[in-house]
Amino acid sequence: MTETVLAASMTDPRVAEREARFRDEVAAYRLRFRCAACAHVITDTRTCSMGYPNVALVGPLRAMEVMRTRPGTEVPAEAIGPVTCKYFELGESELDDPNL
Repeated sequence: MTETVLAASMTDPRVAEREARFRDEVAAYRLRFRCAACAHVITDTRTCSMGYPNVALVGPLRAMEVMRTRPGTEVPAEAIGPVTCKYFELGESELDDPNL
């Protein structure tokens, strides 16, 4: 259901504007919040050493995501928004993130 809500909202021009503004701000302020910049990422597999389900943080950069608690389990549609990780710690180096 929440993917349907997200898909419908992606056709809204306001959402496209929000997505573009978010990408611009990430670049302008050099925001680091994705797995590529995290101290807990396992370099070979790009998975989280803490076990965090990080599919939203290694895929395309979007301001809105359907947040999932476990694979195949979604939270209510009201929880659609930016995805962050409670384990994030800025690493000493950064992997290439092709989605930035």
